[in-house]
Amino acid sequence: FEMLGNLRPIIQAIGKASEGEKAGPWLRLFGLESLGPFAMRQTVDGPNWLTQISIAMPAPRSGLMKLLDQEMLPIEPPQWVPSSAVRYFQFSFDLQAAYETIKDEVTREFPEQTAQGFTMAETQVQAFTQSSLPELLAGLGNRHTIMSFGVDSVRGEDGEDANLSDRMAFVWQLADEEIWTKLINVIAPFTGMAPGIENAQEQGFNGYRMKNGETEGGLMIGKGYLVLGLGDGVTESVLSALNNPPSGSKSLRGSEVFQRASELLDLQPAMAVEISDANRYVQATYRKLKDQLTQFDRMANRAGDGDSQGTLWLELMRVIIPEDKELSGLFGVSVSRLEVNDDGIFSQTVQEMPAN
Repeated sequence: FEMLGNLRPIIQAIGKASEGEKAGPWLRLFGLESLGPFAMRQTVDGPNWLTQISIAMPAPRSGLMKLLDQEMLPIEPPQWVPSSAVRYFQFSFDLQAAYETIKDEVTREFPEQTAQGFTMAETQVQAFTQSSLPELLAGLGNRHTIMSFGVDSVRGEDGEDANLSDRMAFVWQLADEEIWTKLINVIAPFTGMAPGIENAQEQGFNGYRMKNGETEGGLMIGKGYLVLGLGDGVTESVLSALNNPPSGSKSLRGSEVFQRASELLDLQPAMAVEISDANRYVQATYRKLKDQLTQFDRMANRAGDGDSQGTLWLELMRVIIPEDKELSGLFGVSVSRLEVNDDGIFSQTVQEMPAN
């Protein structure tokens, strides 16, 4: 499957069709006038599904398209990322530069409507944190890491599994730990007012533990990192990995998944990358979904014959959801890479689909 096109005539037509005074500022703000030809191609190469997308957007870019001018980071995961992560995603984004770009572009096009708002926001952040907003954003660093450890069932108030929730961790290697530690300490007096949140110190990190019903998480800072964990056991496992980085196959970079991803795609530095063990993720999701269907089945039996719609829905789901043997080996490793250079945006994705 292939699709080719050129966005520039469309943008130009929009500008001409709209009132110049209204369309002009918005087109300049978003920098859409620099958009050019695009192409998308999807092919099957043996057991692999390949998707390639390219959009011409030559430098120097204008308006908010300047936000794409980010540092291309090495793709290899840090040593501390465990192989138990079924999905690994990292992207490069300088929040300080992004904020300054947004402020400059927006206030230039709409000075009367927006300048005061930016000033108020910066004043409030300065008063609350004793640091400027750009300094706070810069302290977070430009490498943002997200990991998924699979899904889990979250129980409702009645004790039954209510829905599926991704067990995730967000990790930043801080450029300025001191400024973020100060912020964590500033908000400490307010945590006692929020139900389910309490101060915590563990494994050399300080921060907060959160528990709302059966949903739990933690926001912890220390040793140059900021960690937000969501899901049962996620926070402590990530802190443990940061303290004692796994080695060999227990680390994602030493695992068969990363080795296979390197074979599927040329892992050059990029703005964003995602590597996932799709087979393991789908299998875990499938098992939790079947557990939920069992829960719903018990609830329907308790409701009796009066819940005919619920019974019909359960029967429909049993027909739609495949059997274990149908899912086994259906997916393999998936890897995606996003690059932005002087010519434009380029995206590549390879999904293994081994033949059964």
